[in-house]
Amino acid sequence: MVYTIILNPLWPAITDAYTKKDFKWMNMIYSKMKKIYYLSLALIIVMIVLSPFIYHLWIGQKAEIPFIMTVVVGIYIIINTWDSLQVQLINGIGTVKLQTIITLIGLVFHIPMSLFLGCYLGAYGVVASMIIITCVYAIVFTIQINKILHLEARGIWKE
Repeated sequence: MVYTIILNPLWPAITDAYTKKDFKWMNMIYSKMKKIYYLSLALIIVMIVLSPFIYHLWIGQKAEIPFIMTVVVGIYIIINTWDSLQVQLINGIGTVKLQTIITLIGLVFHIPMSLFLGCYLGAYGVVASMIIITCVYAIVFTIQINKILHLEARGIWKE
């Protein structure tokens, strides 16, 4: 939640910097945001490790949450958090054509993949589907933002 609060002002700031062609500032802020992401990553890992204790304090014996589910959801959050950084920057720059295409493809594949993996892995399969699709997003969008920030974007990477 704190990470999202930090990310939200980036969109208009990146828009302003991009219109001014201030790539030095955008690269600097991207570098700083990656450091904040790494801090978030460490906190997520600590939360995963401490989760059994926290669950016990929070809900007691009312429900049992398998540790592996916490790990799988934690992996999803780690990937989604990274993806969110890329998306905020891309949206601020306004180069969303590739994002729209990739996201639509992900939406089409998510339900069938969730059903398929869910048959074999149960609830873990649904989260695994989310992880797979978000990994694709994160990889593509990381490539895109790096191309843009290093003035190497051409074609769909810049549209």
